Amino acid sequence: MQSIRDSQHWTDSLLSKYPHTIRQNSEVPEAVELYRKILASQPDHTVVIITVGFLTNLSNLLQSGPDKYSPLDGQALVRQKVRDLVSMAGTFPKGKEFNIFKDAGASLHVFTHWPGPVLFSGYEIGKKIKCGLPLIHDETIRNSPVKDAYAISLTYDGSKVGHSSWDQTAVLVAVKGIAPYFKSRQLNFIIKNDGKDSVMAGHRITYLIAKQKTEEMSKIIEGLMMHQPGQNE
Repeated sequence: MQSIRDSQHWTDSLLSKYPHTIRQNSEVPEAVELYRKILASQPDHTVVIITVGFLTNLSNLLQSGPDKYSPLDGQALVRQKVRDLVSMAGTFPKGKEFNIFKDAGASLHVFTHWPGPVLFSGYEIGKKIKCGLPLIHDETIRNSPVKDAYAISLTYDGSKVGHSSWDQTAVLVAVKGIAPYFKSRQLNFIIKNDGKDSVMAGHRITYLIAKQKTEEMSKIIEGLMMHQPGQNE
């Protein structure tokens, strides 16, 4: 898969501002190893995985073999440990969503072979829910990576209304549940080789459907982001 550059430079900006001890990638485990280590240490059927990007690492996890952390292969480990997968991906009723088509092969593999429940927050769900302006203009919140990232992004985009809340909707329902924020529907999810996706009648995945007004959802998500990080966070 072709790498994606951060044209807004919020990643390197945050790295330069906030203290950290990791200086190079070789100092930390690969994503699949870390997944397997964490999953193996958790009680059965308790883990909720949230994806807000490409499905590459999860695809590799499903295809991983036994190791020092667990005698189970990746698919069996996920089946034993994971309760739900919540993914910001796809477009209802059909489209070509970024997180899907940038690694269409991995996306197809994950959503075909995932052994447990899958909940989608589609592109259209977060698109109209705008957030960020109250956060970046709140002078009482300082040293917040979330605030800094929004300030960079909104300045880059020149937005006067805020940024779409694609990822936040997935995190919100993963932590707090679908109700009262959204409705849902069970559907089949299909990915083509070019990364286009669509849904049709069936019961393989659960898909979010808008319920509350977008303005109300913006207030809810913005309120959760209006947070002053503590020293140990």
